[in-house]
Amino acid sequence: MTASYSTPSQCGFDIGDDGSFPALAEIVRHGVDGFLADSDEDFHNQLEKLLQTPQALGSVGKAARATVEHQYTWEQHLNRYEDLFDELICAQKRGSLLRMEARVGRPNS
Repeated sequence: MTASYSTPSQCGFDIGDDGSFPALAEIVRHGVDGFLADSDEDFHNQLEKLLQTPQALGSVGKAARATVEHQYTWEQHLNRYEDLFDELICAQKRGSLLRMEARVGRPNS
């Protein structure tokens, strides 16, 4: 059986200098809720294995869905944005304070 598929780099994925997917490594736990490849060759090898043993996809697929449902809900995305906005507001306030101190000089301690 011959499979036809594209390599990750051919699909336009961001690939690190070592052939890795930096963003995916933060999300996917290899073999638990997804699969990560170190190179195009590793990608091909893993895909061939999965095509030969499709039952391996069942538990990984269920774990992937559970990961997404648990960690990537809309509420969690909104919470992350709120945290980011809070950080940016605090940084802006600190920056304004630092600029003001630079204009008038720091008070003596």
